[in-house]
Amino acid sequence: MGYCGGTKPNPTYHALGDHSESIQIDFDPTRIAYADLVREALSQGSFGPSYSRQYRSVIFYHDATQKKTAELAGCPNLEPVGTFTRAEDYHQKYYLQQSNLVKDFYKMFPNDAAFTDSTAVTRANAIAGGCMPRQQIEALLPTLGVSESTGKALLQLGATAQPSCAAP
Repeated sequence: MGYCGGTKPNPTYHALGDHSESIQIDFDPTRIAYADLVREALSQGSFGPSYSRQYRSVIFYHDATQKKTAELAGCPNLEPVGTFTRAEDYHQKYYLQQSNLVKDFYKMFPNDAAFTDSTAVTRANAIAGGCMPRQQIEALLPTLGVSESTGKALLQLGATAQPSCAAP
């Protein structure tokens, strides 16, 4: 989670300037194609007019190849990344931050960057946000490196979370 698409140096949530809230996805192109990520983004969001620049739907590209790929996919809102500024720590992994389990993950990842950048924390956040079905949670738990009690709590949390994303 962070901010890009604007000109203000060092934007923050309370002094965003002309930036938009954004996510930056690090991916392995041997495992998933950029075109697949673009198609998924287009299927998830509304790329029509936005009521604010902060929450608009836009795909930011890093190079001419990404730009061309997004254009071919029909992306209506496309801009160069410019500078991506990481959001404040309290904005990271929002759903997990709202649960009691966040303490368990901070024990595993004791500094903010390690916590934010962890794949396990990202997946736990998706569970807490209601973005995974139980079967997927059960398959994923052994890979997270969590205790049995944290695993059970994630299953419980996943079962009771109101879906808050459109991911399958």
